[in-house]
This record gives sequence, structure tokens and C-alpha cells, in this order.
Amino acid sequence: MIIDGHITLLPHTDIGKLMAEMDETGVKRAILSPADDEIAVNNSEGNDRILKVVAAHPDRFYAYATSNPWFGKKARETLKVAVNSGAVGLKINSSLQGFSLLDPIVNPLVEAVAEAGIFIYAHTGTPVNALPLQLRVLARRYPHVNFIMGRSGRTDFRTDAIPALKAQKNIFADTSHDYPHTGLANTFSSVGAAQMIFCSDSPYETQKFGVECVRAMVISKDDRDAIFRRNLVGLLVGGGQL
Repeated sequence: MIIDGHITLLPHTDIGKLMAEMDETGVKRAILSPADDEIAVNNSEGNDRILKVVAAHPDRFYAYATSNPWFGKKARETLKVAVNSGAVGLKINSSLQGFSLLDPIVNPLVEAVAEAGIFIYAHTGTPVNALPLQLRVLARRYPHVNFIMGRSGRTDFRTDAIPALKAQKNIFADTSHDYPHTGLANTFSSVGAAQMIFCSDSPYETQKFGVECVRAMVISKDDRDAIFRRNLVGLLVGGGQL
């Protein structure tokens, strides 16, 4: 079974077509993220939209909640409401949301994540607010919170992804936007399958491309299963979701 760790669900997305694409590529389930404007400002609206889709298709989808730390106490309440409604993780994009991953403003939100027992998908690769080594500092501050390094530093600062992953075992590499015999092979040889999670980042990359790249990696069946399914299931189980 393949689980896609990150899809952005744009408001106009045809859910039937998305599920057909998943079936074609062998993806059983996927975690859906709100769109950019919902991540930046319209947090509750975005969360509600995603959770509605998940409620209609509980055997195919999970939900990321989003919450902008600039909203302070309201941000924590927004996250709590979404988690109580079934969200399995928090999506942050510090570039869109106007803070640095080094900024203490995000700490209360991360502490709320720790309390809820969920994980964080943190966008990286956009200077100057969303860089892999900045995520490393945040992950070191909260060693009991798991982080997916969204896009693994691509398209900028991708060379910093490996040092960040090596330093913090609570960070997992996102496989999207990379090739099997270059970037993915380098990540695998540096940290192994145990720190890699399949994410397609659809619709910004095709799910078919992402699946084919992981399948083309010269690795064992067990390692491929870890990337495609087992590591993410571990994060979901850790949050009491499976």
C-alpha cells in the first residue's frame, strides 16, 4: 500500500479525478493540505474544507490542519478544533505565513502539536524564512515532535537537507521533486529509508512521477515499503490515528 504524505487540495480540485489518479498510480490514501491563501490567512475555512472532503471519503484521505502562529492564542484554538475533528498533522509554511522557522513565535503552536500527539509538515526551500537548517534548529528544540521536511529544501538550499536530516532523527525527508538516481539516492545513502516519506506534492508535481521515482530507486522491497507506507503509518499511529 502507498500513502501519499502531501497533496495540496486546491478549491477547484475534482475529487473523483484525484481518486482515479490515485488508483492508477497505486496510492491507497493521501494526506490533504489546504491551499496557500488558507495557510496564510483563512485557516479555519481551509481546515473545514479539507475535513469535509475527508469526512466524505474516510477510506482515502487524511487531513492536515493549518494555523498561522501570528494569530497567537487563536492559532492554538484553530489547531485544537481541527485535531478534534480528525486532522492528523499540522501544515506550516513560514514563507507564506510571514515568520522564520527560527522565530520563537512558532513555539506555542509546536507545543500544541506535541500535546495533541500529531506531527508537522514544514515547507522548506524558500529563502529566507523556510530553510532546512532552520528546521533542524526547531526540531532540536522539540525532539519529541516529528517533522516532515516539506520538499526537502527544494528548489533552493537543497544541499542543506542532508546535514539537517543527519543531525535530527525526528525530521523525515519529503521525496517530491527529485530523481531516483541523484537526489533520492543521495538521501537514501546518507540517512537510509527510515527517514524518508513519500510525498507527491501534487498538483505541483504529478503523483505518477513521484511514485515512479521511488519505484526506480535501487533499494530493497522492505526499504521501499518504509518510504511508501511504513514511516508515515508510524507517525499516524503515534498520533492515535490508525
